[in-house]
Amino acid sequence: MIEEAQMEFEYSIRYVEHLTGLTPVALGGTPDPKALKSTTELSYSATQNVMRPIVGGIMALKQRISESIVLRTQMLLKNNEEARKAYTRIIGKIDVQAMLTAEQNNVAYGLMLKPQPDAGERERIYNMLTEAMALGRDGVKSIELDDALMIEEMLDKKMDLTEIRMLLSYKIRKYKEEKRAEAIQGQQIEAQKNERLEQVKAQNKAKDEQAEWERKKAELMLEKQSEERQLNIEHNNRLREDVMKYAHEEDMQERELKAENNG
Repeated sequence: MIEEAQMEFEYSIRYVEHLTGLTPVALGGTPDPKALKSTTELSYSATQNVMRPIVGGIMALKQRISESIVLRTQMLLKNNEEARKAYTRIIGKIDVQAMLTAEQNNVAYGLMLKPQPDAGERERIYNMLTEAMALGRDGVKSIELDDALMIEEMLDKKMDLTEIRMLLSYKIRKYKEEKRAEAIQGQQIEAQKNERLEQVKAQNKAKDEQAEWERKKAELMLEKQSEERQLNIEHNNRLREDVMKYAHEEDMQERELKAENNG
């Protein structure tokens, strides 16, 4: 009986697949281990073709239901005080008043539905995040950790893929611009630092030259004073010699006069 029941289940599944084109793999079942990988992928691709008009019909139905909900919300906000109080707690008093004011201009509200990103699309975004977080050839990454975590959270919540791509591109571009600005600022700071160092070197050099000039000036003054002292000494010596010479000559003259007088 168990074997018969199992055969009935397998027959039913194959019959459903034959009528709808939905394979067990597409419905979340385990692939046949004996089937080739390419066969399984082709089967899954064919199932997507079958599901496309079904999904399109579901999206169209959701679109119409959502537009009906929007119209009903518009009518309730316009005519029902309790509904206005309820929506005030959701979107705020100012937004409710803005919608009531817009009603005076025959406003019409719309709604657009977008499919959620599938696993493959999310995987591509995850790979882009991983690549952006890694260091590039210049040794700089393209995004910060907090931005990557925010985008991963958006992916986990299956938000609009176009918005996620735009946000990721904006964050990467902004981060690179900030890093480029920081690099330029760092170069300017380094140039200013080098300029200040050159100024300090020039000032120190000027001080050293001034000190050297003062030292040479002092040496010249000492040499001049020494020469002057030497000249003074030589002058005094010559003067003393002249005085002694004149004194000796006078003494000799006095002796000669005395000798003549005595003779």
